[in-house]
Amino acid sequence: MPGMDAPVETPDPFARCTVKNFGRLPFLDMSLPVRLSFSKPDGPVAHSTFMLELPGLSPDAAYEFSLLNGSSDVMRIAFDRTVHLSAMDGNGQIAQHLFVDARVPEIERMQVEPGSPDAATNMGGKSASLVAISGFAFRPGVLHVHPGAVVTFVNADAEAHTVTAADQTFDSGTMDPGQRWKHRFQRPGRYAFECLYHPYMRGEVDVR
Repeated sequence: MPGMDAPVETPDPFARCTVKNFGRLPFLDMSLPVRLSFSKPDGPVAHSTFMLELPGLSPDAAYEFSLLNGSSDVMRIAFDRTVHLSAMDGNGQIAQHLFVDARVPEIERMQVEPGSPDAATNMGGKSASLVAISGFAFRPGVLHVHPGAVVTFVNADAEAHTVTAADQTFDSGTMDPGQRWKHRFQRPGRYAFECLYHPYMRGEVDVR
């Protein structure tokens, strides 16, 4: 069963959580419904729901993510207690109860205060994002981050890959199955990359 762990302290304007795969299947694709609400003092509350897609999460592997509140409203986060699972080597999808760490309700009760677009830089570049290499593709194909963000690339395929900049400014070297590689993107711009072993695999990090 997948589980969720949340740090005790969550620095504003971030909401940080970790999703972990406690299953035994080789790899699982997970879809977790996440609900956000935005409000002003004495104002109406706006709700938004999105699916957090976690491709190719191997047994005992963990995916850490954070949400930056770039709005002018106060943000709250809540997680659906049902996660949708599909085996990468199978068909169909099943619904599974989500095991939630005792600290998650604390996160859900917290107010994430508004942040500025350069908040990630002001907080020492603590924003982190992930690109999964799965099915011989970079997922997502285009990742949008703030300056100073650290992007983690995870090879969830059974083959080796590389993350190599089109202009050769960064290169992960050979990443064997299950390996991770991190790179910090300091300056705004669009950073195209590909896999040297499979040049048709292309992705981009958009820093703005």
